[in-house]
Amino acid sequence: MKKIKVLFHVLLLLHACCLWSQEKQEGALIMISKEGEVGFFDADGTRMAEVKAGGLIPRTYTIVTGANSQMVGLLSNGTLVTLVEKTKMRVKTFDQEPFDPKGKKTEGLGRRTQCFKSGVGT
Repeated sequence: MKKIKVLFHVLLLLHACCLWSQEKQEGALIMISKEGEVGFFDADGTRMAEVKAGGLIPRTYTIVTGANSQMVGLLSNGTLVTLVEKTKMRVKTFDQEPFDPKGKKTEGLGRRTQCFKSGVGT
């Protein structure tokens, strides 16, 4: 039941992202789930409070997964990101093109590709 609530909130957030302005916009990283030891650190390397499922991970954070650990995140353009064990990642930038359905309904869209720019650093 908890996963359904998280998924609902994530889908609601994605819908809100589609309604924002039509200019290039800064994307967001949402924490979907984590297993094991997952740490969040600010730009100075200070360990920050745990991000809970459905929470936004600030752009300045570095995410570190321990042994036998993983984290699944969702970028606001719908891309899933899985960090496996012993991973260190920081999203420096994530800009996305706004989604434009051009008057089509969901079933008429077919496959679509969104352009985004991301910077991953260690």
